[in-house]
Amino acid sequence: MLTKGQNAGILIFVAATPTAARRRLSNAERRTELLEAGIRLFSDRGVWDLSASELARQAGASKALLFHYFGSKRAYYVAVVQQIADRVAALTVPNPRLPLDMNLRVAVGAFVDFVEDSPAVYRLLRGAMDGDDEVRAIAERVRLLEVERIIEELGVAEPSAKLRTAIYGWIGFVETATLHWADHGGFDKEQLVEMFVGTAGTVLDLAREEV
Repeated sequence: MLTKGQNAGILIFVAATPTAARRRLSNAERRTELLEAGIRLFSDRGVWDLSASELARQAGASKALLFHYFGSKRAYYVAVVQQIADRVAALTVPNPRLPLDMNLRVAVGAFVDFVEDSPAVYRLLRGAMDGDDEVRAIAERVRLLEVERIIEELGVAEPSAKLRTAIYGWIGFVETATLHWADHGGFDKEQLVEMFVGTAGTVLDLAREEV
């Protein structure tokens, strides 16, 4: 049976063990942690309402550490937007074993889920369209990547401008309608996804002589 003094000694030992301290992060892990904090902070508070010092404090870092990884507040914002863009692009990677309509259904469903769960986060990427050229280009690259994925699934070796415009316009429709739905509803989620898949078929039919 342990005495009171022995108990106290055990408590002191446990508190002093390295496992009680915060785990040391690699540079890549720390950078990812700061990016995740930036996604949360920018989506909650806006891009320009927080100073670099406040951003660092809210992210659990010093301003010097934040600047060590990103160089400036603007560069931090650009990196955060890129992180969101990469996440959105990863949602829509096609499965080569599935037909186009099924891949569209899966990809659109994953996108709708993402926006439903994190509309403010997605708006950071959409909001980049009103920013400077660098952040605007990040959002544009995601759209163009989706265009190329659909064209590749269609098997079109030399797509026309007409086909590219039709697919690009459909992607813009999906983005805008999903954000509006996240705010106002109007469809069941399954109905929304089916509407997007159906309109994709219509858009491609309109450009069928090119496909």
